[in-house]
Amino acid sequence: MKFHLVGKIGKDIKVCNAVPDSVQTFARGLIEEAGKKGKKSGSENISSSSGSGSQTTNLIDLSMEEQDHQTKGVYQSSISTLIQKKEKEAADLAIGRFFIANNIAFNVARSPEFINAIGEVANHGPGYKPPSSETIRTKLLCDLKEEAMEYVNVINNSWIEIGCTIMSDGWKDQRNRNHINLLASSIKGTVFLCSETTEGKVKDAKYADFILRGIDEHVGRENVVQIISDNASNYIAAGYILEAQMPNVFKTNCAAHCLDLILEDIDREILKVSDIIHKAQNIKNFIYKSTHVLDCMQNFTEGKELKRPASTWFATNFLMLESIINLEQSLRFMVASNEWCALSQTRTVEGREVSYIIQDTLFWEDGREIIAVIAPLVKILRMVDSEGATLGYVYEAMDRANEAISKYYDGVFVKYEPY
Repeated sequence: MKFHLVGKIGKDIKVCNAVPDSVQTFARGLIEEAGKKGKKSGSENISSSSGSGSQTTNLIDLSMEEQDHQTKGVYQSSISTLIQKKEKEAADLAIGRFFIANNIAFNVARSPEFINAIGEVANHGPGYKPPSSETIRTKLLCDLKEEAMEYVNVINNSWIEIGCTIMSDGWKDQRNRNHINLLASSIKGTVFLCSETTEGKVKDAKYADFILRGIDEHVGRENVVQIISDNASNYIAAGYILEAQMPNVFKTNCAAHCLDLILEDIDREILKVSDIIHKAQNIKNFIYKSTHVLDCMQNFTEGKELKRPASTWFATNFLMLESIINLEQSLRFMVASNEWCALSQTRTVEGREVSYIIQDTLFWEDGREIIAVIAPLVKILRMVDSEGATLGYVYEAMDRANEAISKYYDGVFVKYEPY
């Protein structure tokens, strides 16, 4: 080791070029001293002396060993990290391949059940084999049903102590048939009670009868504290029937439906808003009518899509407008491009109208103004339509929305009065 540090050739030792001068000088002195005193006596003197010769030599040797050990540890750690990275990449690719091959929506990756399943597989470790399709559709299905029923029973039993709120939800299926779902909600959770298919508009008496039958069969009138329904005229009329049958129960209108009706009134009563929403719908309809036009848009928006409104929520029209406003520059570049002009669809009357709308500066200015004014109301709608008790925040949120709209117009009442 000393010859290695000194840089002396021989002793079957390679020369170290990384040794500091101070260490090299000290090691050379040790070699010369050992040579003078003889092999045996030199060894005895060095080991028996109180001086620092032996200790320093040992320290040098120890230091080099520690350095070798640390270098080896870092090297092994780097290899381990690299292997783990490769293994994760392989696992990620396998999961991605599974999603794509089976046409599974990408947002399923955010599902708590999916994340929990991956965690349980990792806890099991190597050698885990997934259940067969036969096991899933028989044993596991029965086990999960039993687990769900236990959860529902816990909620049902809590109604005796804390009561519950009855909620109705109307919707249409793909055949345009009307359905009403009945649900019971409490601080313990929300459960589905029953559903009924209706023909045409739901009559107030029939709706009230459906609510009462659902309560009697699944909940018990004594366990109901509140009934929440939409604000349509037939539901309001049914509410009076329910109040007569259950005088101790609160009848409440759906806050989310109220806000959606407010947004619909704004569109109907303010000409500028309805005009911009109509133009935004024309842009969306034209682009998504043709795959060639859609491909052209996606090339300029880097794959970003326009949001398409849902027939059941008018507020989604404003979300559609917002998605168009956010892509203003991309859409402007698109209609000015050779790719757009080369499309046969863009040379039609409808295509020229859409091109004019996108190139119209006033459309973008009015669109940004509408989004800025409507955004506080949409924010409240999202809040009340989320999970959990939010009614206590509605009044404060409405006050803040009014303040935000007033601030946008610098407090000039004439400008924000229509809203």
